Amino acid sequence: MSTTAPTAEAVQTFRGRTLEEVLPQIREALGPDAVVLRQRDGLMGGIGGFFQQRFVEVDATAGHARIDTYDEEPETFAALLAEAADAPLRVSTADRCTDPHSSGDPVAELTQAGMSHAFAERLVADAEAHELPFAPDLRTAVRRALARRLPTALPHRAGGLAVAFAGPGSTACADALASAYKRAGRDARAIASLDKARALLQRADADEQVLAVDLPPIAAERAEVDALAARVAQLELDELVVVMPGDLDLPTARALLDRLQPLSPTALALSLDAQDADVGAAVELACTTRLPIAYVQDFQGISPADPATLAERVLR
Repeated sequence: MSTTAPTAEAVQTFRGRTLEEVLPQIREALGPDAVVLRQRDGLMGGIGGFFQQRFVEVDATAGHARIDTYDEEPETFAALLAEAADAPLRVSTADRCTDPHSSGDPVAELTQAGMSHAFAERLVADAEAHELPFAPDLRTAVRRALARRLPTALPHRAGGLAVAFAGPGSTACADALASAYKRAGRDARAIASLDKARALLQRADADEQVLAVDLPPIAAERAEVDALAARVAQLELDELVVVMPGDLDLPTARALLDRLQPLSPTALALSLDAQDADVGAAVELACTTRLPIAYVQDFQGISPADPATLAERVLR
C-alpha cells in the first residue's frame, strides 16, 4: 500500500478530557471519514503541580491515511468512534508519545511499597509536570520528585550530640549510633536510663560526648506518655527521633507518631529487618509531617538517611 502523508495544514489538533469527548469534535469538524494520526496524554491546570487534570490531545485529518511501516489499511475514524466507549484508542508505538524507558505503573508500585494511592497519584502528577522535562524517563522523574519532597535533617552542632530514640527498634538504633561514633574514636555511649543520661549531660565535657538515649517502651495511655515527655524535656536533647519499623503500614505508622507526639519528635528513623523491606509508608509520613528521616538502621548498622537513596528504594 502506498499513501501520501497529509500536509501540516490538513492536520488539526483536538483536545478534551477523554477520547470519548474528543471524537465527536473530530467527526463534526472533519466528517465521518476522518483519520486519527496521533494521540497524546498530558496534564493541565492545577496549583504547584497538584490537582491537575488529565487531557487527551488528538491529531486528525480529513480523508487521508497516515504513513505506516506495516502493509495494512489505517483504522477508520468510524471504527474508532464505535470502539471508543469500550476500549482505548489503538495507535502504533511510534505515534504514541510515551516514555520508551519506563516500565510498569509507578502509582501501582508506589502503593505496593506502602504509600497511599492518593499520595502516589499526586507524586506522579508532580513528576510528569515538573521533573519529566529534565529527566531521561518517568521513573527517574518520580524518584527526583520524591527526593525533593523529603525534608532534610538539620546539621548537628559542632562537637557532641545528644539524641533519644523512641518507639519499636529504639534499642537497636541507639546501640548502632553509639557504636558508629566509637569506631571513629569518639566518646560515645548508648544509655537506657534517663537519670544516668541527665547526669552525663551535666558533666563538664558534655559538649564533646555523643549520647544515644534509648527511651523505655511507651504504653498507649496518654498520661504515661505525658509523664515521660516531661522527664525527657529536662534533658535538653539535640534530637528526639521516632523509630519506624519498615514493616509498618501507613495507618499504623501514623498512629505510632500520634501516640508519641507529646515527646515533640524532631525526626524519624527507619529500622529495617530485611534488605528489601518496604519503606513507602515512612517516606510518605515524612513528606506529609515534614519530619525528616534522619537515620536508616539495618543489618549493616546505622547511617544518615539520604533522600535520593530513599526515593530509589521506594521506586526501584
